[in-house]
Amino acid sequence: MLRVALKGLLGHKLRFAMTAVAVVLGVGFVSGTYVLTDSMNDAFTGLFDDIFAETDVIVRAENPLGDDIAAGPQPGLVPPLPESIVDDVGAVDGVSVAIGGVSGFAQFLDAEGEPIGGTGPPTFGLSWSDEDRTVTLREGEAPAGPGQVAMDAATAESNDFDVGDDVRILLNTGIQTFEIAGILGFGEADNLLGATIAAFELPVAQALFDKEGVVDEISVVGDAGSDPVELRDRIAEALTGQDVEVTTAQEEADEQAEGIEAFLGIFNTILLAFAGVALFVGAFIIANTFSIVVAQRTREFALLRAVGASTRQVQIAVVTEAAVLGVLASVVGLLLGVGVAAALKGALAAFGLDIPGGGTIIAPRTIAVSFTIGIGVTVLASLFPSFRAARVPPVEAMRGTGDAAESSRRRILGGTIAVALGVLSLSLGLFTDLGNALLLVGAGAALTMLGVAMASPLVALPYVRGLRRPLDRFGLPGRLAQRNALRSPGRTATTASALMIGLALVTLVTILASTINNSLTTALDEQFRADFILSNEGAQGFGLLPTGIAAALTELDELEAVSPMRFMPIGTEDPEGEPGTTGGMAVDPATIESLLDLGVTAGDLGQLAVDEVFVSDDEATNLGVSPGDTVPITFPDGRTIDVPIAGTYANVDFVGTNHVFSIATAQARAPQAQDLNVLARAGDDVEAARAAMEAAVEEFPIVGIQDQSEFRQTTEDSINQLLMLMLVLLLLALFIALLGIANTLALAVFERTREIGLLRAVGMDGRQTRRMILWESVIISVFGALLGVAVGIFFGWALVQALGEEGGLEGLTIPGLQLVIYVVVAGLAGVVAAIFPAWRATKLDVLEAVTTE
Repeated sequence: MLRVALKGLLGHKLRFAMTAVAVVLGVGFVSGTYVLTDSMNDAFTGLFDDIFAETDVIVRAENPLGDDIAAGPQPGLVPPLPESIVDDVGAVDGVSVAIGGVSGFAQFLDAEGEPIGGTGPPTFGLSWSDEDRTVTLREGEAPAGPGQVAMDAATAESNDFDVGDDVRILLNTGIQTFEIAGILGFGEADNLLGATIAAFELPVAQALFDKEGVVDEISVVGDAGSDPVELRDRIAEALTGQDVEVTTAQEEADEQAEGIEAFLGIFNTILLAFAGVALFVGAFIIANTFSIVVAQRTREFALLRAVGASTRQVQIAVVTEAAVLGVLASVVGLLLGVGVAAALKGALAAFGLDIPGGGTIIAPRTIAVSFTIGIGVTVLASLFPSFRAARVPPVEAMRGTGDAAESSRRRILGGTIAVALGVLSLSLGLFTDLGNALLLVGAGAALTMLGVAMASPLVALPYVRGLRRPLDRFGLPGRLAQRNALRSPGRTATTASALMIGLALVTLVTILASTINNSLTTALDEQFRADFILSNEGAQGFGLLPTGIAAALTELDELEAVSPMRFMPIGTEDPEGEPGTTGGMAVDPATIESLLDLGVTAGDLGQLAVDEVFVSDDEATNLGVSPGDTVPITFPDGRTIDVPIAGTYANVDFVGTNHVFSIATAQARAPQAQDLNVLARAGDDVEAARAAMEAAVEEFPIVGIQDQSEFRQTTEDSINQLLMLMLVLLLLALFIALLGIANTLALAVFERTREIGLLRAVGMDGRQTRRMILWESVIISVFGALLGVAVGIFFGWALVQALGEEGGLEGLTIPGLQLVIYVVVAGLAGVVAAIFPAWRATKLDVLEAVTTE
């Protein structure tokens, strides 16, 4: 039977080739994702090992909020250490060198005065020490004195800076000019993850970052031959009672690598999810192809049964064909994955994420997963066709009869059950709190789409019948196309199902984006009272602003009200007393209500004092507290205080947190925090106010000033960019679906060789033949698109209902025009998919075709 299977593959090479392409693309995306993340993880692990290779111990202040302080826009708000501790560490037995260092906001400007970096990777400055082994000097000399800086090699190369050039640097206090004394690197890397880095002499850095008399961390080098673990323990003992955290450099390197691995894990999961969609679509194509080929080879299998082959042997022959196909596709897909990884790496570099150089890692896990997926998908997809091939009795198969009607009834019943189970799983995941919500939602969506695909012949039959009159207007090709689709509604539905899955997800994403945009517009109209919002333009509104901007705007007579919005990480407790990390937004209580409607439900926000808090209504209900009560809050300065609740508010759309503090609280408890944005309200002359603000922030070129309409457009553009990114990732699934349509039509042309030959013999020309195939493809594509849009609308409705007001969504928004465009584009794509099958149909030799059995 192995020989039978191999001959079956060799005898139908063209039929299976496009099926293999679907598996190749899916496996290639999966293996490419693993190759990329494994290579990046290996490169970063090596980078951190190199950086900390010459350091033995790291000392920093204990993190009062735990390891989750990095959650939120401003990581690194750990309190500094008194500089005197550097001497204490240096005096510990076995310590050769103790180096104190600081870091802070610093952004280079290019020759035109435009900010360098800031889109994605951070821009920061740090202190330089000749004894610090983590940073290496590539060119020039170490920075010395208040007028010199060292620049990271990547920034210098990409912006044509050399040693001795002057460069302007944006700091919290404005722009200053420095001479580039040297070019630095980190081991073999030219910078850290794409961040721009400015290094200053320690006293200069302390003055620039407002950290005189303190250090952020201490790097320790031990005596020759000293054991880092023993040295760590001695330093920790010497600093007992000083709220410090002492780790070995290897522990720090491992922690940094774990952080990168966690980020890559999220990135990996997202990409694998889209690869899974592509493979899910590919499974439909494989199953459809094998079903068609099995149907075309019915007599062949009947003859095998007649000469003694058992039912099991016929099944094994079909499954073996699928397994061999899966092996071949997996090999090609694995090789393709290396190219996919290179393309993804290039895309990341385009977004400013610098990846250290390193080898391409093809881990055994990647090989195992690729072959498991490639072979598994093809074999599983071929199981039903194999059962069908073996189930038909030989005599009936040779007569051309069978139980298609009974099979169709079972398929529709199975599809109905699958839809019911899918909707149940979706409901449990979206509307209940049973845990494993993501698993329930994913399984529910997959079951629902599988069920719709199985039951779709129930809809395909009336759909195709309804096209009779419209297609009659296109003459003989239109009528024949409609009859061909009507001849096998199950095949039409199965072919369209692959496209349905892709369009359903595209529709879901589009509806969600439209709903979010509509909800934001409504919230802006109802809550946003400011005339202007100032944000970090270089980071698309998600970066940080120097704290001097709000102070400068407050002095302008043209403005009636100004308030910064400053994020501050805090530690809280849940109702069970378990600690957690969240965040609060600090504002100016005297002006915020004239700029933003928070929907105050209790208390006087204008009287909010230092170390008092307003909490959202949801948070108050969750904690069971009300104004006058206190809540324990841990601040970035390490203090835990029972903070009085001064009031409550309902609208969290723009503050984005459940806690609102005064700006004075942030200045006292998180002095290094920066503003996310600044809100401003003009006086009588809005244009004069804008001109005054532009002049006031001239020294801060990263600042963008937007009025309400501009801010709304920027927000919508950000959401639409995310939408486009998801649509691009879904294009792989849509491309595979169109391959499936082309493959089905090509198989149909082969199946109808004699029929097409007879049509040509009685006068049908090549142009009419092509149009017949094209119209049949359009029928399938539009059906898949309509089905996908309907399923996508259901998914969108369910998701919006589940998120509801807690997710900031006002109600379902269905972008009708966009969905109509999707259906039209699907029809046009169907035309493209039919080009090869139509060309092949016109190339059939009429005499050979009419004599084909």
